[in-house]
Amino acid sequence: MSGSRIVLLGSILCLGASVETAYRVREQIGVGPFGWRLFGGRFYGPSHDFEETAARELAAGMPVAVENAFGDVEVTAGDAGKVEITLRKLIYLGSEEKAQAFAQRVRLEAQVVDGRLRIATNRAELERESDAFDVGFETHLNVRVPPGTAVAVKGSHGRAAVEGAGETRIQNEFGDVRASRVGELIIDSGHGSVEVLDAAGGVTAEVRFGDTSIRDAAGSVRITSEHGEVSTERTGALSVEAKQGSVRAESVRGDIDVTAEHSAVTAGQVEGAARIATTFEDVSLEDVGGDARVHVEHGQAKCLRVKGALVAETSFGDAELDDVSGPVEASVSHGGLRGARLRGGVKARTEGDDVVLDAFRGDVTAEAVRGSVTLVPEGPLSTNVKASASFGGVDLRVPDGSRFALVAGVDRGELDVVVPGLQLAEASEERVRGRLGEGGGTVDLHADHGSVRVGREERDRDKDASSE
Repeated sequence: MSGSRIVLLGSILCLGASVETAYRVREQIGVGPFGWRLFGGRFYGPSHDFEETAARELAAGMPVAVENAFGDVEVTAGDAGKVEITLRKLIYLGSEEKAQAFAQRVRLEAQVVDGRLRIATNRAELERESDAFDVGFETHLNVRVPPGTAVAVKGSHGRAAVEGAGETRIQNEFGDVRASRVGELIIDSGHGSVEVLDAAGGVTAEVRFGDTSIRDAAGSVRITSEHGEVSTERTGALSVEAKQGSVRAESVRGDIDVTAEHSAVTAGQVEGAARIATTFEDVSLEDVGGDARVHVEHGQAKCLRVKGALVAETSFGDAELDDVSGPVEASVSHGGLRGARLRGGVKARTEGDDVVLDAFRGDVTAEAVRGSVTLVPEGPLSTNVKASASFGGVDLRVPDGSRFALVAGVDRGELDVVVPGLQLAEASEERVRGRLGEGGGTVDLHADHGSVRVGREERDRDKDASSE
């Protein structure tokens, strides 16, 4: 392709990008003829404030819907049987006289439509009028409803807050969202933070750009977050899908399920099962009452105090597992595994680093590729153990009172077996076979390009060395 064609193609692409950018921001940036400015969905400049109030009777059980384009919406609990509305009009005109005249044209609308009380303004009508098109104005609505009333809020440019309502639905495009002391809750937020306090039912929140904070939700919680931090405390069962923001969850009364990308995940005090998957960040999971499954790509995993079974998979990061009651399956690529007090048996494999199991119980299968395996039982060893290492060694500590049949071998490495009471059936530089005590399991150890060492616990060896 010639140089002129390349330049032409680049110009076309730049023009297309400029048009797309202008289209996206045309409703976010503007300048009016009377000095107001529109930036980020908010007006700036000289303005004047006016207020209008109204009250309507509300039949028992009738829901309330509030719609507002430019301005905040606040819904709070008031008296039974009626709705009280305050409309604050902020008019961006230099002249107070002209601003007042325009404010009189901004009307509050409150009427029953399709079985609900709809509260809005006549903004859409005014924006169609040629003499009003260039006037910047905001309408802020404060609405008091009977306690427990079902409420729906639809906003575009402004904050949305609901307190003391029943079933609540909030849809807001540009502005923060806050809900407290409500019932079942659904939130759809475009650009703004979301805060929920004390929801009596379940919570569903979809947040595209902004942080999400949920505290004290009696029901299950489902969160979808694209660009923002997620934080929850004291909720029912929790499900989170997140991208580009950390996730922190504490005190989950049920299962937790997190699927994330480029997100660190921290979770603790989970009564049910835990399923965590993320990429390019770390996972920390503590105090799980059921089974746990953790999958991390390009990150580390730390799992502490798991009552059920644990499956842990990491790549390009280590795995640290401590105090697990159920069986453990762990796989680490380009990292190592450190396990302590794993009491339900272990299946472990690493590539690129070591496997270290301290104070374990139950059957063990451990493999290290380009790494070593170190095994320290919690008490006398009588279960099945199979361990292998390539370009690394295998080290098994043998506590007093252990009972097992032993097979140990090396390829291109050293074999060191020193176990008092071991009855040898075969012994050479590359292979040892024998039995310690009666019964028990089978211990099978092998190293390729590394040593195999079988002996008493290190503290006993240290004691023997000091006595000499």
